[in-house]
Amino acid sequence: MKRRVRLDIRPGGVLMLALLYFFGDLCILTALLGSITVHELGHVLALRIFGARVRRIRVDVTGLCMDYHGLRLTGGEEFISAAAGPLMGAMAAWGASFLGNWYGNDFLLLFAGASLALTAFNLIPAKPLDGWRMLRAVAPHAAETAGVLAASATLFFGLWCMKTGYGPGLAVMGIILLLYDTAPQKGRKKAGVA
Repeated sequence: MKRRVRLDIRPGGVLMLALLYFFGDLCILTALLGSITVHELGHVLALRIFGARVRRIRVDVTGLCMDYHGLRLTGGEEFISAAAGPLMGAMAAWGASFLGNWYGNDFLLLFAGASLALTAFNLIPAKPLDGWRMLRAVAPHAAETAGVLAASATLFFGLWCMKTGYGPGLAVMGIILLLYDTAPQKGRKKAGVA
């Protein structure tokens, strides 16, 4: 019998989606959810290639996170599965940007921007983001220290952005990343936070 993927929506995930809708609009929320879906599809495809199966998708304040089972990934496989989401997001951003400019479609351009921003954010080497998972796959001893430094840098850059008029979003994410990094973690295998 085939097991179904369980969807677990946490209160922090609902709050984050509500804030995105409140400060943006339905078009921005749709573009962002579409880019998150493409990003996560990259992780799912890589995990399936390596024989792992997604058990649960959790919507949390840090984005989407997948729990998987099936096998223990090697360092190279972990790197590839972590990089697959940002790679798929970057390709989607390029394709949507090309088509949006070609056809003069504002939604495709918005999707391209959301996908590019999501890709760039996920490459920050802070726990639980894909950049941290990629770093941990190649340099496990440096990953913990780099994660705290990257989360701190995200917070300080976010505060600077806020001071110069770009809004509090990045500063809030820096705080969330710092809190996530210092919170005790359960021993589950994870793939992909979007």
